[in-house]
Amino acid sequence: PSILLLTIDTLRADRLGFYGYAAAKTPSLDALAAEGAAFEDCLATSPVTLPSHATILTGLLPPHHGLRDNGPPRPLAPSGDRSFRTAAEVLRAGGWRTAAFVSGAPLAPRWGLDAGFDLYDPPPESEPGDLHLGERGGGATTDAVLGWLARRDRRRPFFLWVHLFDPHHPYAAPGGAGHPADSPEAYDEEVAYADRQAGRILDFLRREGSLDRTVVAATSDHGEGLGEHGELTHGYFLHRSTLRVPLLLRYPPRIPAGTRVPGAASLVDVLPPLLELARLPAEGPLAGASLRPR
Repeated sequence: PSILLLTIDTLRADRLGFYGYAAAKTPSLDALAAEGAAFEDCLATSPVTLPSHATILTGLLPPHHGLRDNGPPRPLAPSGDRSFRTAAEVLRAGGWRTAAFVSGAPLAPRWGLDAGFDLYDPPPESEPGDLHLGERGGGATTDAVLGWLARRDRRRPFFLWVHLFDPHHPYAAPGGAGHPADSPEAYDEEVAYADRQAGRILDFLRREGSLDRTVVAATSDHGEGLGEHGELTHGYFLHRSTLRVPLLLRYPPRIPAGTRVPGAASLVDVLPPLLELARLPAEGPLAGASLRPR
């Protein structure tokens, strides 16, 4: 199967309708959960972007893949200098076409997560001294994704990673209702905007008839403090407000709709089922556990 990995930055699980948030406007992700499996208690391995995404793409914890913070002293080691391969490296070697469209500067290619991707499409980075992270809006990223999907060689399966940065602070969703910029309501608008972009991608695959032949995994790198425990954003503390994230898996041939999975899960557990559903062996040891039996 093809594989779509969707990561929505800074997305708390408890701000989605499917996880019980009555004020949510997240129909795309809620439908994804209803049509597949939703893990009820998934925790990030770091409260910042780069190390958590490195964990998702390697199946390893930060001390093992080596990326412990945004802007680390050293990037991910070149493939010849490490004992593991990334998801993109494994899948490309197996014949998958690999592409990534990322929306935030912490995932710039110079940190090494572009390894194994035929195409790695990042946003521009910030100028030196700029305290704001470089960001591309979700609409622009999704436009690029849809263009790539329309042009791709449909004879080959794809591994497509789409990263949407919109819920990251500062909150300024296009067409927002004018809530205070640091308010939970403004954050919810950003989440709703990212959900609409995810829906555009899922609708494209559904219209062309390939969605049910595609493994879809949707998650986040970390949550957001929203003022809880004295933390407005994230990156300082390890409370559940910044560690609990959604984890949704959809693949109708193998995953029954409406599956709710209780108990603990981790972002380190995302890669093993993707490789298993693709019938590919893992490259080297993985820290994550197989989620398929659950």
